[in-house]
Amino acid sequence: MLTSINKIAGNYANRSRTSMLYDLTVGVHKGTLSKKTGTRAHVLVFRLSTALMKMAGFLSGDRVEILFDESDGTATGGIITRNGDGYSLTPTGNNYQGSRNSPEKSPVASNVGFTLRKGMPFVPRTGGATELTVDPGKVNFTFPEGTTIYDG
Repeated sequence: MLTSINKIAGNYANRSRTSMLYDLTVGVHKGTLSKKTGTRAHVLVFRLSTALMKMAGFLSGDRVEILFDESDGTATGGIITRNGDGYSLTPTGNNYQGSRNSPEKSPVASNVGFTLRKGMPFVPRTGGATELTVDPGKVNFTFPEGTTIYDG
């Protein structure tokens, strides 16, 4: 049964060196420190390369929903699909400057991030998703090895 990360949840996070080696990377990064509570939220980030964005027909600024399949406390397969009610694909790094005023005009490398909550996939180390299959407006993938479900 597929579960929606969007419904459990975002924030933007920096790309890692691993993100340059894969078309889709998944990672958990330190988010901002809350001045109110003094705790640091973590952010689950999916980074899509320019090539993957083009193949799937995604544009920066598109809204997507991310679904995942769970088996015995681990996240196995996932789907990124275009959804008008979802979270926005945000241009990354150097792409951000040129796309800021008109992000919908370019399929540049983009991130989508969610504040990590109980029931979401948790990746102990940023890794590349495998077994990518791409259709217009949809990407199917397998989570990096060692991905579990976050229990809070």
